[in-house]
Amino acid sequence: MLDAQVARLGPVAPIVTAAITFAARSQVGVDVAAISPRASLSELALEVPVVLLHAGQDQIVPVGEGHRLAAARPGVRLEVFPHTTHGGCVTSDRARFRRLLGSLVGR
Repeated sequence: MLDAQVARLGPVAPIVTAAITFAARSQVGVDVAAISPRASLSELALEVPVVLLHAGQDQIVPVGEGHRLAAARPGVRLEVFPHTTHGGCVTSDRARFRRLLGSLVGR
């Protein structure tokens, strides 16, 4: 997603990617190149329930990515919160969020 987001910057995109990668590694110890939600999902046993929450108005990670990620593993349930932006699923509909969380922990 980082590459997709900075691509619109044109010729400076590689510089921005390098800066973000450096900052993530030096400030929080995260190697962004090693982050792969698809790989993480594939490592989970199929018996592990997975519910993906995605903001329908997300401008950072388009909802199409949520659909592709959900389709990459059998049994993944995608829940789109249509009227919220990136990071807003929890606060946009707290009751729905609680129900989804409860469905994962058996409540």
